[in-house]
Amino acid sequence: MDMPTARILTKKALTYVLCYGAHPGRKDNAQSFIRAWRAACNYRGKARLLTPKGTFLIGATIFQGPCQGPEPIKVQIAGTLKAVPDPSMYEEDYWILFEKINGLLVTGTGTVDGQGNAVWRYNDGGARFPSSMKFNQVVNGIIRQITSVNPMGFHISIVLSQTIKAKNLRIFAPADSPSTDGIHINQSSQVNGSNSVIGTGDDCIGIIRGCTDVRVRNVTCGPGDGIR
Repeated sequence: MDMPTARILTKKALTYVLCYGAHPGRKDNAQSFIRAWRAACNYRGKARLLTPKGTFLIGATIFQGPCQGPEPIKVQIAGTLKAVPDPSMYEEDYWILFEKINGLLVTGTGTVDGQGNAVWRYNDGGARFPSSMKFNQVVNGIIRQITSVNPMGFHISIVLSQTIKAKNLRIFAPADSPSTDGIHINQSSQVNGSNSVIGTGDDCIGIIRGCTDVRVRNVTCGPGDGIR
């Protein structure tokens, strides 16, 4: 296989972020992750993007569709992703953005670490700090098994999306961390949250304007402000 061509296993494309220049350590790997995503998204067969074990530092990263292959495209996180802990690096309200994708599975036993403890002291209530993971205009999406810790803003933000399942998640931040909603849902429909543990500094699950058919079951909350 010539680098950085996507690796082919049977009839699926398995795209490793390592093949596109990503390395564990202190280097910002955002561009390598974006290149790996584009390769997987543009593949016309079933595709999976894999982050292996290890700790990867990444800044603002956009995984944007639409994608060319059959649904769903899979993003598997086995390692730890750490945000660049500098709020001036984020021009928008997200750290990792999934956008305009029909059919998405984000899974794995890995951890998404927003390193918010480095920036919370700058949050005076007047600015929106970036969500660790934002799903914007996503249809038929699943996020499962991921651990999210210490976001700068919200852990998971779901906006203008439909038919989303968030399950088997572990979401944690200190009780005094500001504006760190566990799952923040806005203008979305058919969102199901289940079988998760959420302990954070703000709403466990926040259901904001324009939402319909939101269902929550078997979610343990605390600390935090509950479900509202």
